[in-house]
Amino acid sequence: YASLLRVQNRMAEAEILLRDALAIQQEVLDPDHRSLGNTSRVLGMVLLRTERQAEAIPFLQQAVNVNKRAYGGDHRQIADSLSALASAYEADGQAEVAEPHAREAAAMFARTAGPEHPWSIDANVRLGHILLELGRVSEATTVLETAYEQAENRAAENPELLQSARLWLAEARFANGDWAAADALIASIRTELADDADEQFVLLIEDLSLRLSVYGED
Repeated sequence: YASLLRVQNRMAEAEILLRDALAIQQEVLDPDHRSLGNTSRVLGMVLLRTERQAEAIPFLQQAVNVNKRAYGGDHRQIADSLSALASAYEADGQAEVAEPHAREAAAMFARTAGPEHPWSIDANVRLGHILLELGRVSEATTVLETAYEQAENRAAENPELLQSARLWLAEARFANGDWAAADALIASIRTELADDADEQFVLLIEDLSLRLSVYGED
């Protein structure tokens, strides 16, 4: 039920239920029980969605630790927890801490679901974004070029993933000084932008477009 509330964006209600559930689980379940890992992850994601990343980090780290012990090897639940933890550290301004978690998540998704699965592509887009934040532009470009090519192959089933890969590859092109290539990618995004596109995504497009217009005038 808490997961349904999260999907419905009823975050305050979801948080209360998840905190209560986690408290009960910690009392009655083995510390390596998979349910503990799942509840910790979902609670961390709720806190992350409400921009409380510093609060989210301990729960997401707990989810990683529990899931690694519970599953023992590569598993989607571990990769999901690692990816969420990377997002929390990135949102908290700790890209250097986020990077190894994002890299481990991307590698695990590739091993468990295949390198061209949407989960793997999305994880690599996130990794590329974090590498850009760290100023590792060449490495980020390589990761994002591959993710973009793979996302193009799945465009019909997952157009949002393609748009995300385009945006961050455009950022990499901009960081490399290839403004024409960045502008072409932004133009492609605008051509296929859905009417109900995420507001934050649109703001990122506008921000890059503004920077391109400034540099294009120089």
